[in-house]
Amino acid sequence: MQDRRGAPQGRTAVFSSGLSLGCPAGQFEEGGMDVLKGITFLLTILGALGAGILTVAGGADGVWKHEGVARVDCPKELVFEVLTEPDLRKAWVEGLVSSKSSSGQDLEKGATLEETYVLDGATERRSMKVVAYQVGERFAFEASTTDGGRVEFDYRLRPNMGTGKTRIDYTCTVEYSSWWATILEPILGHFELERIEAEFERLAVEAADRM
Repeated sequence: MQDRRGAPQGRTAVFSSGLSLGCPAGQFEEGGMDVLKGITFLLTILGALGAGILTVAGGADGVWKHEGVARVDCPKELVFEVLTEPDLRKAWVEGLVSSKSSSGQDLEKGATLEETYVLDGATERRSMKVVAYQVGERFAFEASTTDGGRVEFDYRLRPNMGTGKTRIDYTCTVEYSSWWATILEPILGHFELERIEAEFERLAVEAADRM
C-alpha cells in the first residue's frame, strides 16, 4: 500500500544571532530588539513559504484521502468479524480502549458506537456512525473527533482468487479542522497511512489467532 503523496524530509535548523559582546548596554538592548524583530520576520516568511509549498503539493484543503488494498490470510467471514466486532476491534485499532453501542442495538447500518481512545497519553472520545453494513462483505462508518474533525472508513471484502484468503479494498478520508493540520495535511497523511498499515498487520494477527 503506497500513498501517492510524499512528505518532505525533516531538517534541523541551526540559528546564530551574531550579537557582538562588549557593547554598551543601550546599544545591546536596541540591537537585541532589532535581531528579535528580524527573527520574527524571517520565521513569518519561512512559514508562509512552507505553507505555499505544501499547498502546491496538495495540502491546505484539510482533507486527506487514501485508497488501498490489504490481504489477510484468513476467510473473509472471520476477517469481517474481527473488523467489526467492538470487543475485537480493541485488539487492532490503535489506542482504542472502549467501544460500545450507545443504544444497545446490534451492529448494523444506522447504529452508533461510542468509542474511547487513548493516544499519546490523551483521551479522545468519538461517535462512530455505521453507514454501511453487509455481513462478510462491507463495513463503512463515519466518526467525528473531539477537535471538530471527521474520519470516514469504507472496507469492502472479497475472497482473494479462491485461495481462502481475503482481499480488503478500503478507502480512508480524514478531514482536519485546525489551521495548522490543514497546512500540514500531506505530512499528517503520511503518518496516517503508516498507522493504517500497522492496524492491518494487527488485524491479520488477531484473525489468525482465532482460526
